Amino acid sequence: MKRGHLITFCLLAAIIVVAFMTYAPRQREPVYEGKRLSEWLLELDVGTWPRNGVISPADQAIWNMGTNAFPTILRLLHVWSSPPKAALVAFLNKQQIKRIHITTDSERHHRAIAACYALGWDAKPLVPAVAEALSRMDPSSQAFASQWLGSLGSLGKAAIPALIKMLQDTNDPVRCFAAQNLAHICGERRDEVVVVLKACLQDTNQSVRMECTRALELLGEVPPEWKTAGNDSLRQKAESGNVEAQVQLAKRLYELRPRLSTNYVEAYKWAAIAAAHDNQTAKHLAREMEVFMNSKEIADAKIAAQTFAENPKRTED
Repeated sequence: MKRGHLITFCLLAAIIVVAFMTYAPRQREPVYEGKRLSEWLLELDVGTWPRNGVISPADQAIWNMGTNAFPTILRLLHVWSSPPKAALVAFLNKQQIKRIHITTDSERHHRAIAACYALGWDAKPLVPAVAEALSRMDPSSQAFASQWLGSLGSLGKAAIPALIKMLQDTNDPVRCFAAQNLAHICGERRDEVVVVLKACLQDTNQSVRMECTRALELLGEVPPEWKTAGNDSLRQKAESGNVEAQVQLAKRLYELRPRLSTNYVEAYKWAAIAAAHDNQTAKHLAREMEVFMNSKEIADAKIAAQTFAENPKRTED
């Protein structure tokens, strides 16, 4: 009986291997220093991200490949196995058969995100694909992907809807990871994200509440139960058209640590609004912030200031 089981198992494994070798898409891969991209990707199975200044040979290779690596990364992001297939792969990988390992969806997703890290800012065009892939990733890969999206700052804002969905999915065990990353990428959609984060302060999951609180702190937004009259009145005065309050709010957001692209956009917005009323302090503050902001952030802030000017929330008394 045992021999029959062994034969069945061997036949099944052989069928899987043959099917994979027969039907797997064969695409030309970029090569660096004599090694194909898929070979370099194997070296990304271990490590820590972000790299904090330590660049591995695999990182360097993928960075040199640039956009030529995109097709392979996209293919890795798009993989999805049905539950039965995933269970079969897990079962086969647990068997004591030397030199046989079937790559899992989780491993492919991990390599894709690690490759995005290696590409740096050049990986921005991959943001929509990573955001779309979040829903089919396992918890480990999902947390890793949301971390990469957050590392992009406002360049990752295309992922805002996907991260909001992740945060609000009560069946997602790592949804709390979305909170702070939303704070990092929200840019000019700050108000929308703040509303979502504040709503999640009432969530039954303690980790979600804690991470949303931290995200709101990063954005300079004090959770409702911690609010003071001073914090409330400063933003209210700024929104009502009080120029001095607008300058103070801009300074407060600009001085928040750690420095976030999102806070710079909001700070510049308020400085620009006050500067339009010929406030010299606001003009100097805006010029100082321009040194630390990229052209996209400045453009977003100016659009936000113009939108406020055209549709103020309150009017001066």
